[in-house]
Amino acid sequence: MERDIHFYQEAQLKNLLSDVRSVAAQKRLEAIFDVELFSFTRTVAAVLAAPTRETGVAALHEGRELLRRLREAPDKASDDLLLR
Repeated sequence: MERDIHFYQEAQLKNLLSDVRSVAAQKRLEAIFDVELFSFTRTVAAVLAAPTRETGVAALHEGRELLRRLREAPDKASDDLLLR
């Protein structure tokens, strides 16, 4: 089977998944973003198992959006979270 996505896009997906998990753990937001983290993990696994251009691009977009949301979210121990 010939792959529709480039090897560097697969690497980007794996790195993005690692970054998402790292930021969530660092900010202690795993429980708050549990569904999103699970969904993105499953999406990456599905794309890597049967990569297509469309699913690869969609997964990269989903991961970048999740990473953006995690970075913008206040740390679980921060006073900002208590005010929301």
